[in-house]
Amino acid sequence: MRYVIETLNLTKSFSHQGRLRDIFRRLEGSNILAVDGVTLKVREGEIFGLLGPNGAGKTTLIKLLSTLLLPSSGSANVFGYDIVQKDYAVRKFIGLVSSDERSFYWRLTGRENMNFFAALCKLSKKEMMRRCEDLFRLFGLNEVIDFRFDEYSAGMKQKFAIARGLLNKPKILFMDEPTRGLDPVAAATFYALIKKEIRNLFGCTIIITTNILSEAEELCDRIGIINHGKLITSGSIDDLKGTIHANSRHHLSIKNLSEHHLQIIKKINGVISLTNDLLSKDLKNNGIYRIGITTDNNKAILTEVFNFILQNNGEILSCNTEEISLEDIFHSFIQRSDAPKDFNGGVS
Repeated sequence: MRYVIETLNLTKSFSHQGRLRDIFRRLEGSNILAVDGVTLKVREGEIFGLLGPNGAGKTTLIKLLSTLLLPSSGSANVFGYDIVQKDYAVRKFIGLVSSDERSFYWRLTGRENMNFFAALCKLSKKEMMRRCEDLFRLFGLNEVIDFRFDEYSAGMKQKFAIARGLLNKPKILFMDEPTRGLDPVAAATFYALIKKEIRNLFGCTIIITTNILSEAEELCDRIGIINHGKLITSGSIDDLKGTIHANSRHHLSIKNLSEHHLQIIKKINGVISLTNDLLSKDLKNNGIYRIGITTDNNKAILTEVFNFILQNNGEILSCNTEEISLEDIFHSFIQRSDAPKDFNGGVS
């Protein structure tokens, strides 16, 4: 398995100046650790998501890997090239998509903007025209390429941002909150675009930060959770589910048990709570119950509940288990890393 990005104790600190007069006095302020000893490996061809609260250090990490910032300490390699010693070589492999619309020239048309950035990639005029035309066609921009950039919708601007990031045919595409400000329909279009077009056609490894947990769940092969500049964990969502001890919730429809039996189920070791709803009851008192059982994260407990029901002549009509969500995983790890108590689930 090939790793295209490898970091070791990568750190970035910024000097904080508390007051304006401190700057003029050249007094050293306290340092802020934006990225704190991050060790990370990203596999070739995967979509890797970076999640974390606002100010966690995700954007700074991407800027380090894309050579826009110099690290304070530690190291990072992109396709084997050191981001400091071989920064020019690294730039040949990467593209960057930012949600910052100000990086475009608003008084120029979409075509003029793309031609300008293509020239910065040192493409020949012939190659510039061919590559821009291919991207306009891929992103459905042909009908609007000669409009001024400030006339575009948020969705159109984001399409141009992604197209610009692909001008040099990067092997790694960094995407910093690419769907920020988009409505749900436009965002869903981008999900398909990223997965089906960009990864498949360009063969890119994609590193994406997002402020929407469902977006990461939809797009990413693996995720990394970062907080206070530290990488808390990384892995596939399924792998991370196995590392948290969240309670499990099961929904059962059962028949031929009494209220007395339900009270006994409540007392089984590991059953945290049980709620029930009588759905129907015939003259023989064979009621059908829908019960919700919350257990600790132990599959043997549910087996014990099943055995009790069957041993007492009960009948299990259906059983559904609520899956642990990415939100459960995210909050579990953030709480472990002492996240702010007023955090409301948004990430950036």
